Amino acid sequence: MKKTNIDIIETILGSDQSVSSQQREQILAICKGKPAPITPSFLKASEAAKYLSVSLNTFYLMRKSGKVKAVEISPGLKRYKRSDLDSLGN
Repeated sequence: MKKTNIDIIETILGSDQSVSSQQREQILAICKGKPAPITPSFLKASEAAKYLSVSLNTFYLMRKSGKVKAVEISPGLKRYKRSDLDSLGN
């Protein structure tokens, strides 16, 4: 893909609030002919907040309100399923 096309796509993705930074990285990698970065199935709270493009505080409020459910990996260790986070956009 030509660099000017990639620049246009990058500009559009940067201005679209509904596209997470993780999704932007994957789309741009594909446009540049590279494999899309692999994302883990379970994310830490900070990773999940970044994935959703919200602050960590907002993410904790989402969890407290029940919009996001944690999976307890071991006592006191919580992770968040990426598939659950993806379904928040639908």
